[in-house]
Amino acid sequence: MAWTDTPSSRRPSDFRTPAFVLLAVATLLEAYASLGAIGAPAFVVGPVGATLFALGCLALASGLTRSAPRQRHHFGEVSLLRASGLLVVTSLAFVIGVPGFGSRTVGAAELLVAVGWLIAAGTGELRSARRRHTASHPSRRSPDVIASVTGPRAH
Repeated sequence: MAWTDTPSSRRPSDFRTPAFVLLAVATLLEAYASLGAIGAPAFVVGPVGATLFALGCLALASGLTRSAPRQRHHFGEVSLLRASGLLVVTSLAFVIGVPGFGSRTVGAAELLVAVGWLIAAGTGELRSARRRHTASHPSRRSPDVIASVTGPRAH
């Protein structure tokens, strides 16, 4: 999983990817319920509930996409943060009563956030796999370790 190096309070958790996937599933179910695609009622009810859900998504996205020191956000994290921001704006427009912004618009924005969670999970895992591969590449090992593995050198 992402960031399998030594644990630190300044580094993201090893449980980011499973959290991203679980939040994607929860957001997807909420979006389908808001759109009326499934028979279940939406977990959040009304404009105020939709706004609280949107603010919760934005808070979780901000917390879970926190970068390690000297690291930038990757594409998936930026996508998730932007989709979460769009959901907040859409939910606030629904609360205010802007024409054209209803539960279906909020549901569509929730679908974008669900996709953002999955993109963040996928790109985070890809980045982690590349980092592990780079760290274990033979060119990164000291000459003493390579000499001990290959045996004595013949001159």
